[in-house]
Amino acid sequence: MLTLSIIVAVAQNGVIGFQDKLPWNLPADTAYFRQKIQDRPTLMGRKSYLAPDAEFPKKSMWC
Repeated sequence: MLTLSIIVAVAQNGVIGFQDKLPWNLPADTAYFRQKIQDRPTLMGRKSYLAPDAEFPKKSMWC
């Protein structure tokens, strides 16, 4: 059976991004996200994938 996991981050005011960046800076949150996607296929939006400060695994795809 295929298992899919979804990671979603939303600010308290419902915002998911501001000026093509996250509206928060939480190093522990970023570390958790990177640990979870390491060595796993990852699907994300184009803007996230192409962000200049983004470093994603080679298995990543955008749509």
